[in-house]
Amino acid sequence: MGVKQSTPGRYTEGSSSVTLPPPVRPPSKSRRKLLPSTFEAIDTYALKAPVSACVSVTKLAQYLVQPAKNDIEKARAFYKWIAENISYDAFGVRLKTYGRQDAERVLQKRQGVCEGYANLFLSLCSEVGIACKMVIGFSKGRNYNPEIGFTPESETAHAWNIVYVSGQWLPLDVTWGAGNVDEYNRFQKRYEDMFFLTDPKDFAVKHFPYMDNDMEKSKTSQLLKRPLSLEAFNKSVVVDTAGTIWGLVPTSHKEHTIEVEKECHITFQTRHNDLQNISCHMTDKSSIDYERYVVLRKSGRKRFTIHVTPPKIGKYDLRVYGRAVDSTEVGHSQIITYKINCRSVHDKVFTYPLHTGLWGIKRDVDVDKYGFVSSVWANDVIVSKNGTFKLRLKTQRKPKAIFRLEDGNKKDLRQYICPYLGRGFIEVTGSLPQEGVYKLILHCNSGDGQREYDHLGEWLITCNKPAPEPESYPIQDTLWGARPEAVEYGFLDDIFFKSLFTTRNGELQLQMKTSKFITTSVKLYQQLATETKLDNHVLDYYSGNTLVIKLRLPKAGFYKLSLFAKHGDRTTSQSLDLVADFLVESKSDATNMKSFPKVYTHAKTYECVLLEPVHGTLPANQNVRLRLRSKTLKRVMVNNEVHEKKSGDLFDISFEATGRGSVGVFGTPDQEGNRFDGLYEYTVS
Repeated sequence: MGVKQSTPGRYTEGSSSVTLPPPVRPPSKSRRKLLPSTFEAIDTYALKAPVSACVSVTKLAQYLVQPAKNDIEKARAFYKWIAENISYDAFGVRLKTYGRQDAERVLQKRQGVCEGYANLFLSLCSEVGIACKMVIGFSKGRNYNPEIGFTPESETAHAWNIVYVSGQWLPLDVTWGAGNVDEYNRFQKRYEDMFFLTDPKDFAVKHFPYMDNDMEKSKTSQLLKRPLSLEAFNKSVVVDTAGTIWGLVPTSHKEHTIEVEKECHITFQTRHNDLQNISCHMTDKSSIDYERYVVLRKSGRKRFTIHVTPPKIGKYDLRVYGRAVDSTEVGHSQIITYKINCRSVHDKVFTYPLHTGLWGIKRDVDVDKYGFVSSVWANDVIVSKNGTFKLRLKTQRKPKAIFRLEDGNKKDLRQYICPYLGRGFIEVTGSLPQEGVYKLILHCNSGDGQREYDHLGEWLITCNKPAPEPESYPIQDTLWGARPEAVEYGFLDDIFFKSLFTTRNGELQLQMKTSKFITTSVKLYQQLATETKLDNHVLDYYSGNTLVIKLRLPKAGFYKLSLFAKHGDRTTSQSLDLVADFLVESKSDATNMKSFPKVYTHAKTYECVLLEPVHGTLPANQNVRLRLRSKTLKRVMVNNEVHEKKSGDLFDISFEATGRGSVGVFGTPDQEGNRFDGLYEYTVS
């Protein structure tokens, strides 16, 4: 649409009146320093303008300025009323039937194009003595093509204003403040505050004055100390409205088109608002989305990096979307757009796992709610040079977490990670089977009665070289180690000190302190092709207020040791709850490893410590010496023979293991009576 410049209005400042407006110069104050924190009162008043005040430009101006205390508030009332009441004639532009664009006609029709918007604002300012000019030039709107750009011979198809308020000139575009035209050439009404008295450096990103075919004369209307050339304007990257509001500044690539050899890193920062999350779409001319060849990272406070590795030579559109930390909107707004011209590609280009937004813990997550400290946001991408990796997240409480590893094709690879709870941290170690890229996913439960697990974030893992012999761990849905509620059952904090254990000879002893006697049970599983329970390879007993667990592991490999306990509040129930899963690795096969005898619950209830024999199989028809300690038991029975303590709390008994079958050891805390409880059981062979 061609436009022409209108005559500037008269100017008054205070009680003085001048014929000509003051010289056009760059402003000395920024928009943030100049404007008040809110225009709520002025905006509300403007939107209540009665029909009688809208019959002419003069009457409308008289009504709108009544509550205004200064020229900024007057200009604001004009901007607000026009943007909310005048619709853009998109249909007329397409058919070139929009007609005259003088202020009175636009006011009466409640419709216009950019020239009409600018003329109406200009006329309202003229009515109240505010210096204002209409500016004509080029703009980077929806149909702008950076590969074509503008030349001095191009049609000037946009108009806006510059206005003199509070002692300085500032630009505004009430057309763009009213809304925008969508891809179907329909006007979408959406008020935008950003185009009211915009900082010239932000305004100049999309607006280039060019009037009377005089490039040099038109430069003053840019209101910049260092005006842009038309070539620089054409090349400059397009920062979209939301990006401008948040103060987005490109730091690595300031031009719209990026020439790429194999890959590139694009960086930008925001001056005003930090971004809660960002996402992007990279498409070619056929609209195929290549977002899985783009990695978005937060490289510091208000600083971001985009790593692009195109899969093939060609041209791409890269559109970046974001949402401010304090934003209440659900969706993301487009913030910046680039053209990617890829001239060469890597011999091997990996497809990144499907992911939306920044890697790492999501920026809108309340990490304190889940027990983490704020430093967990520092990790987002993990680089593995030898096929192994480690991720440590510091905690202030003991989170309930579930980790999952996937490759680029979403294949479940949980067997290659070992997530466990440590003292003040969660750590995930992993062993990667192939070169390529992986995704580590975290879900957490905040406790407080919550049953579901929330998605907290994802980490990108790049593997340059796979592990020679990838470690395959037992699959564990939750973290290895004690569960956070273990202390509620009577265990002390030392149960959280260690979650993973290693033995080189197949034997291992664990000790856990308790605040009271706890009814417990332990189960040992060997992790082979399937999980196999080993009944008599674990022995547990109390030594004072310490639960002692001994293990005898017959083969090299991984084992799961599960600890169950009875809650003290459940006096009528005999059920035990899972309070810990420990991962145990035996580095070698054991030689002549013998199992333990079968242990019954009363052995722990009576605080028995078995000294010998501690292997579960006895030779037939031979004398056996049995020694055990217990402060609680008064008598012990073996082979129907009752024995009493010989000294202190020690039972020292000899008996013959006759025949084949089993031998039971029983005990009672009573000095008299015939009731004995089972303690241990041996196999005789």
